[in-house]
Amino acid sequence: MQTHGADAFAIVAFPCVQFLYQESSSNAKVKAFAERRGFKGKGRVLMDRVKVNGWGTSPVWDYLKTGTKTGTIMWNFTKFLCDVDGRVVARFGPDVHPTALSARIGALVAAAKAAEVRSIHWSPYDRVGVVNADP
Repeated sequence: MQTHGADAFAIVAFPCVQFLYQESSSNAKVKAFAERRGFKGKGRVLMDRVKVNGWGTSPVWDYLKTGTKTGTIMWNFTKFLCDVDGRVVARFGPDVHPTALSARIGALVAAAKAAEVRSIHWSPYDRVGVVNADP
């Protein structure tokens, strides 16, 4: 976020209780917890809790998993990167730190700006995010 700026992209987080019930509090409590740890302000959106696996999986997560043909999310911090058209480009495991994606995000943001496109989609941390080029 610091490298590309809040105007260049946004992170949209979807809490999930499917991994050792780590986010089992109410949506309001999860939001307060995230905000105390810096997940607030322009470019950061916290959605309501979703399922990422099994019956009742969020359609967003079905799309991301189908796009990479990779199946089940095994743990928190799985990340997806999508191109300017919303096609899933890559999936990254929990061992890949979000900062390791900076160059790829930068390339997608630059391509979107060059094409005067307004959005690129990606997902960090078993969450879904949206990368927006400058309006």
